[in-house]
Amino acid sequence: TTEKPCKCPECGKTFQRSSHLMEHRPFHCPDCRKTSNYSSYLITHQHIHTWERSYK
Repeated sequence: TTEKPCKCPECGKTFQRSSHLMEHRPFHCPDCRKTSNYSSYLITHQHIHTWERSYK
């Protein structure tokens, strides 16, 4: 068996290389650790942070 030391924190899937992990979830939220396969989902997700800041 091949060792897969890089693990996705979202789904637990493992990869041999960190570059493969980055391809798995290439879009990263700059405000938290959330990652996504789709940029459109991440844009929607970032509204959570905007809303939180406006009410603090």
